[in-house]
Amino acid sequence: MQSGSINNAVQIAAGERFSLAILEDSTLMSWGENTYGQLGYGNLSTSNFPFAVVGIDNVIDIAAGANHSLALRSDGTVWAWGRNQSGQLGDSTLVQKTLPVQVHDLSNIVDISAGANHSLALDADGNLYVWGNNAGGQLGNGTYNGAIEPEQVQMFYKIVSVDGGQSHTIAADTNGYVISFGNNTYGQLGVQSVSESLYPIVVDSTGFVVEVRAGLNSSYALRNDSNLVAWGFNTSGQLGIENNTNTEKATIVDQAFEVYSFDAGNDHMAIIPSSSHSCSSNAQVITVDTIPDIDIIANGFMLSTTAIGVSYQWYYNGSPIPGATSNSVTVSAWGDYYVEVTFANGCSGNSPIYTLGVGLDEYDLDEIIVLYPNPNNGSFSFGIQAEYSLLQDISSWEVYDVFGRVIAENRDFSAEPVNAIEILNTEAGIYTLQISTRSGEVMQRSFVVVR
Repeated sequence: MQSGSINNAVQIAAGERFSLAILEDSTLMSWGENTYGQLGYGNLSTSNFPFAVVGIDNVIDIAAGANHSLALRSDGTVWAWGRNQSGQLGDSTLVQKTLPVQVHDLSNIVDISAGANHSLALDADGNLYVWGNNAGGQLGNGTYNGAIEPEQVQMFYKIVSVDGGQSHTIAADTNGYVISFGNNTYGQLGVQSVSESLYPIVVDSTGFVVEVRAGLNSSYALRNDSNLVAWGFNTSGQLGIENNTNTEKATIVDQAFEVYSFDAGNDHMAIIPSSSHSCSSNAQVITVDTIPDIDIIANGFMLSTTAIGVSYQWYYNGSPIPGATSNSVTVSAWGDYYVEVTFANGCSGNSPIYTLGVGLDEYDLDEIIVLYPNPNNGSFSFGIQAEYSLLQDISSWEVYDVFGRVIAENRDFSAEPVNAIEILNTEAGIYTLQISTRSGEVMQRSFVVVR
C-alpha cells in the first residue's frame, strides 16, 4: 500500500461525509470531512486521500456514525473518536476527540455498530450495550436520558446482530426474533403503529431472522430462508418493494437471488448476492422444484392443512408455536396463524395467513382499555373507559405469551371499574391481555413484563 491509495481493504464503513477502511494487516485508514476529528488524525484537517488513523492497531471491526468513528481491536476493546455532543464516544465526557480513546467499561466485545449519534456493542455472551443520544428512546432504557458511557440493554434473549438508525435501534436474538426500540415516526420499528417505544419490542418479521441493518429511518432483516424483509421510510424506494410508500409491516424485498451481504445507507440499501450475475448467457441449465399450494382449513378452533409434507411448523403472530409440528393445531388466542410445510423435494413454503377472531374495529382500543402500569413486573390493572358501555358485558379475560399460550385466565368474570391481575412467575417479555364479551366481541392490549 502507498499513501493516498488503497488496494487491499477487507472492510469499509461510511459516515455522513467520511469513510473508514480496514486493510489486510489490520491497519485502519480514513478520509473525507474531519470537522469533529472523525478521521482520527489528531487534527481537524479534511483529507481527500486515505491515511492511517493515529494511535490504533490490530483493528478487526469498524463502524461509522454521522460524525463519529468506532473501532474494535482484536483484544475485545472498543475505541472511539470524533463528535461527542451526546456522549457517543462512551468515554464519560461530552468533549470531541481527534484521536482514538477507549470506550469505558467494555470488554470481550465481538461486534460494534453506530447510529447517527449513538453507539452499540455486542459481547461474546450476546449482551447488548448502548450509549450516546437517546432523544427518540433508541437506548431502550425506558427514558429519554442519554448515556456518556455504555449501558446494558435488558433484552428477552441473547443478541446476535444489531444496528442503529438516526434515532432507532434494531436487533436480532438467538431465537430469530427481531427487537426494536426508539423513534417510530415512519414505522421503522416494524409494529402496527407509529408510536415510539422506550423499551425493546418484538417485530413480526414472519420468519427466523439471522441479521439486521438500519437505514436512517428504515429497517432491514435477513431471514434464514434467504428472504430479505424491510419496513419504515421509503420515499426514495430504499425498501426495494416496487413502490415508494412507507410501511410499518415487514415486507419481502423483491429479489431473485440469495443474499450474501447487505447494508443500508441514509436513503438506500445495497445487496451482494451469493452468486455472481452476468448480462450474457452462459448456457447454464437451471432445474426448479415447485412448491404445492398450502391451504388452511378451520374447524372451530382446529386448524389443519391438506398439504402433504415431511415436516410442519405452525406460527402465531409470526413466532413458531412450540410443539405445533403436525398437519393440524388447536388454537385459542385471537391473532394471525400460518403453517410452514417442508416437502420431500427439500423445498418449503408457507400457507396464507389465517386470522382468528373478531374485534371492535370501529373503536380505538387504546381509548377503550386502560392497562397500567405498562411496562410492569407482572402485577397490573385494567379497566374500561366510562364512556363505553361494555363493562357489564365482559365475560372473560386471558393473558397470552408471544407463542399464543395461555398464561393466566378467568372465564367466569364479573368486571369492575378497576380489575387487578398478577402473573408474577413469568419471564420478562411481551404479553397480550385478551378481553371477551358475551356478545362475542374480542379486545386485546399488549404489555411488557420487565424483571
